[in-house]
Amino acid sequence: MGPTIRASRTRRARDAAAQNKLGNRYHDGRGVTKDYTEALRWLHKSADQDDTYAETALGYMYFYGEGVPQDDAQALGWYRKAAEQGYPLAQQALGWIYFNGCGVAKDYTQAAAWYEKAADHGDAVSQATLGYMYAYALGVERDRIGSLRWYRVAAAQGEPSAMRYLKSFRPAPRTRYIELGLAVPSFIMGILCLSALEFWARSS
Repeated sequence: MGPTIRASRTRRARDAAAQNKLGNRYHDGRGVTKDYTEALRWLHKSADQDDTYAETALGYMYFYGEGVPQDDAQALGWYRKAAEQGYPLAQQALGWIYFNGCGVAKDYTQAAAWYEKAADHGDAVSQATLGYMYAYALGVERDRIGSLRWYRVAAAQGEPSAMRYLKSFRPAPRTRYIELGLAVPSFIMGILCLSALEFWARSS
């Protein structure tokens, strides 16, 4: 790639970022009078240059009918465009849409797939939601170990629902394993090999 092309792309990226920033200022009323029409105008300019944040913001505005008639199809299209470029908030939004069946047929398999993509990018809400979906076999096979691991990853980032879940969690006592004829996890014997969460999952 030659220097002229690189410079052109850099300018476009800066322009898109500036347009997105201005669109968000109009949306939130920060430093300017709140104006959804102006917000849409600038966000569209930015999104037309593949700015994923602007695409996601447009998805939000169409989904909630801010400055435009509410339009599930437009919202889905903008969210999908950003999600397919790897933007985790858009992937989370698609997961939520398919999980709840908003403007589309409810589809837990699609929801789990998009939540997984967002979770792999570090989105804590998606990680906690996957914890729930693996626990109750929603769009995925039931997997308590996987469920608890996602809850733990989310909780490590301070996600409130995951932290509440783990705080209320109580593993089975050692005597219960003996009654069931199961091997007592090695950390109970003094070697920290499995977490309490993991050995509870394996015993269920």
